[in-house]
Formats: sequence, structure tokens, C-alpha cells
Amino acid sequence: MQKIFKDAIKTNKYPGKYLYAYATKANYYSEVVSTALNDIDSLETTSAYDLEIIDHLLKRGLIDKSLLIICNGFKHGNYFDKIIALKKKGLNILPVLENTDEVELFLNETNLPFTIGMRLNIDEEVVAGFENGERLGAEVDTRFGMSLKEMQESAKKINQADHLTLKLLHFHLGGTIKNTKQFIEFTGRLF
Repeated sequence: MQKIFKDAIKTNKYPGKYLYAYATKANYYSEVVSTALNDIDSLETTSAYDLEIIDHLLKRGLIDKSLLIICNGFKHGNYFDKIIALKKKGLNILPVLENTDEVELFLNETNLPFTIGMRLNIDEEVVAGFENGERLGAEVDTRFGMSLKEMQESAKKINQADHLTLKLLHFHLGGTIKNTKQFIEFTGRLF
């Protein structure tokens, strides 16, 4: 995968950087995770349980504190607490905020410095209703991510916070886009 992306970046003169994040939820078996650690740039988590795995890997010396840990999923209760605990241990944690409640949580419940991301809900706000009400995506679960308006308002709040740095835009396309050309034209106007 690293070679495929390296070649595509070179061919397309892409100025950005590719980071390969292994999603721990894909396979929790230690043999698989240990093998993945040889080729990844970061780990992606979605729950408090995933962060237990990260803590275990750290204690066993299989990862160091500098490895980027991207935290997707709803960050409430124990998951938020574990994110804070690992950040206090010095791990490189990047939470991806799913909704405005999480934005408020990171604004008001911690003063730890975080680089954060926000998840845009492509299906609900951006895709639905584009151009004459035609839906570009299939019928999918639209629970995850903020509307464009929520994201813009949240970005303003985050930019005013001394302890938060907004660095990542996250969205998930999956198989939800029916008309790719139309979608690319639309997102080009957004960003």
C-alpha cells in the first residue's frame, strides 16, 4: 500500500503527505497488530477498548509515545477519560471530533494541548439536497460527523482556544457516492 500511494503521489505531483493508519477495530489479534506496526504511520481507534490496546502496546515497548494515535468514534465517558489519560502520559493523540458536543467537551473539560480533527458528515449535509434536491449518495446511516455549518461554527471556536489546534478534516465516502464527477465538482467549490 505504501508503494501504491508513493507512486500515485509522484505521478500526480500531490503536494501533501500520505499517512497509513491501521484501524485497530479491523483486527485485534496481537499477531496482526504486531505485523501492522512494521508498516504503519499511525493507529486509528474508535473506543476506550482500542485505547487499552494502545496502552498495552506502549507498556510492551511495541510502540513509542511519538506514534500518532487518531481517535475516531464518539468520545464520551470512558473513551474521553482514556484519551485524556494517554495524553497526560505524553502520547501523540489526535481526536477527531464527531459533533458539537465533543467540540464543547474538548473546549471546556480539558486544557491539555491537542491537535484535533473534525469529521464532516458528507451524507447528511453536503450530499443530500445538492443540485435540485438530487441525492448524490445512497441511503446510509448519517449519525457520524457535523454538518458543514456546524463545522464552520466549531472551527471558529477552536481557533480561539489556546490549547486546541485544528489540523485534520475527516470524512468517509465509502460506497455512498453515486455520481463521483458531480460530487468532486461540488466539494471543489466547498474547499
